[in-house]
Amino acid sequence: MICGWHRWRWSLRRDDGRPPTPGTARHFASCPDCRAYARQIAELEEALAAARAPAAPERLTAVAIAAAKQLVEGRRQPAMPRWAPAVAWVAVVLAGAALATARIQRQRDLARQAAEVVLDWMGATTRMAGRAAELSESPAFGLDRLVAARWADWMAPVRDAAGVVAERWSSDL
Repeated sequence: MICGWHRWRWSLRRDDGRPPTPGTARHFASCPDCRAYARQIAELEEALAAARAPAAPERLTAVAIAAAKQLVEGRRQPAMPRWAPAVAWVAVVLAGAALATARIQRQRDLARQAAEVVLDWMGATTRMAGRAAELSESPAFGLDRLVAARWADWMAPVRDAAGVVAERWSSDL
């Protein structure tokens, strides 16, 4: 395990052109297997430096260059026209705009429906308060009549304001 790690560190630093670390150098000095590994690597590097690849014949070089030129000149046309991505982009933008418009319209519809529900509730509450005042003819219900009358007075401006809001929302559509 230690030999493998030191060999890896030694090889890594040798590839970078740096000397081995002091710990790796001590290990290589004391380990005969690692010294043999270093000798084998040095012999291999010398053999590779001495052996050079033979030069390619000129005729082969000329044929390779001609084939490369032919490939470049005879390049196929792209499968997709250049304008296709732009058309796809425009389609995506239009679809997004349509969805956004539909969402805004839906929100306006929901707001109008909510305003109608509030107006209906306020109208029903006011009618119920007035009806309670009409139905209670007993002297014990005198306080109820007073509360019902005050409730109707208080709800009138709120009902009117909600009607204005509902009209504005419906006129925006």
